[in-house]
Amino acid sequence: MNKQSRRFHELLTTIAELHDKKQHDYGASEDIFANFRLSELSGVPAWQGSVIRMGDKYSRISNFIKKGEFKFKEESIKDTLMDMAIYSLITMILFEEAEENEAEAWGGREETEYTEDDKFPDDWDPEVQLNKNVLKN
Repeated sequence: MNKQSRRFHELLTTIAELHDKKQHDYGASEDIFANFRLSELSGVPAWQGSVIRMGDKYSRISNFIKKGEFKFKEESIKDTLMDMAIYSLITMILFEEAEENEAEAWGGREETEYTEDDKFPDDWDPEVQLNKNVLKN
């Protein structure tokens, strides 16, 4: 493994450790992402709320690039980047949960894929079909 790959894996380990430490402070033991779900009180799905948080971090980095320094010295550029990496992973988990919940709401049915056989016949006319349904009732 080369030096860059080693560093990449070191950062993944650091991300996991930081996540574990922060979840203790922010999340409830039964739902470690409870603080991210607070956005749902305003009608914003949790995964989208997480994207908004990443946007805040991105804005902070953009200002750092423009100005060359952070006013709030307690959080470095590396801290901000690490937070963004963690938010990205949390967002992915929250998005996957939303997809699972949506599938369950549809009775576990997957999206239907239509084939060539499923199309309407060439002579099908929606107006004629509507008139047949009206006359039937």
